[in-house]
Amino acid sequence: MPYEALGRVNFSARLDFSAEGGLKITEVEEVSKIEPNLMKVSSELEETFIKSELDQIFSKLQLNKTQKILLETNSLRLKENYFSKGEKDFNQEYNVIKGLGRNTRQVMLLLFQEQEDITSV
Repeated sequence: MPYEALGRVNFSARLDFSAEGGLKITEVEEVSKIEPNLMKVSSELEETFIKSELDQIFSKLQLNKTQKILLETNSLRLKENYFSKGEKDFNQEYNVIKGLGRNTRQVMLLLFQEQEDITSV
């Protein structure tokens, strides 16, 4: 039965190694530190957060199915671009995406600016 790693664990163990039996862990001793798998937790939180942001955008705009798909597939990259490089680079990246209008850009920028204001407090 395969086990999924929960995170990093610091421990010491006694290992028996022989050519016949291979590597066997006989005793695990002194488990000193267990860290949860933060990558998995953070990606799940990020997905939930992005979904709620998209829901906010969708509630303010009337987008067709194609526009919604475009926004879903590009929203994380656009958000990362805005927060790491600024509005100018966000606009350049946004302009590459064909099929999303000015109103969508404005709503996204307002949402990002609100988040920026909240995090700067």
